[in-house]
Amino acid sequence: DGGSTWTNISKNLPNLPVLTIVKQKDSKDKLWIGTDVGVYYIDDDMSDWVLYNTGLPNVIVNELEINYTYNQIYAATFGRGIWKVDIPSALDVPIISTPINDSFGNSISNLLVDWNDINGALKYNIQVSTNIDFSTFIINDTVSISRYFLNNLDNFSEYYIRIKSLSNHSQSDWSAITTFTTIIGRVTLISPTNNSIGKEISDKLSWA
Repeated sequence: DGGSTWTNISKNLPNLPVLTIVKQKDSKDKLWIGTDVGVYYIDDDMSDWVLYNTGLPNVIVNELEINYTYNQIYAATFGRGIWKVDIPSALDVPIISTPINDSFGNSISNLLVDWNDINGALKYNIQVSTNIDFSTFIINDTVSISRYFLNNLDNFSEYYIRIKSLSNHSQSDWSAITTFTTIIGRVTLISPTNNSIGKEISDKLSWA
């Protein structure tokens, strides 16, 4: 109503000054506040404020800023410098359903990578590597749908996949790593035909 009516949301906060407030974008209206005794947060699913002071001295917090690239919040304090800490992303972590983790015999072409849709995600970053630490990539791509097709993979090779969800302001943590191994598709036996009898002992096998 344009500021005509205000609601007290102090709830369980101590009777101390609130010096700074920041809203986490793409979240369920999550609010972070800096007070004379540290940092608190609350969102639409919570009934009370929660103290978020792990590792932070008992100090006055004058200003808060959120780094959405690294999912961290920075706190400028009175006399104790600047502190930072990881915070939960507003976006859920994707779960890869295909290929199955630790599976063998996957196709070297047109191999489907599938994962669940994430509420609020606009894009997904998919990385595929032959190194479990992802020090190099064979794919580092961004897509707008929750599936991707892999092509031109090497045969009898092990690959690693991870995915994160992205929005305009936030990004999730990386998914659990899925590993899979490739192999050329099964051959089809042409001759002799199945259940055939009376074959010459010198007959040759043929397949496609």
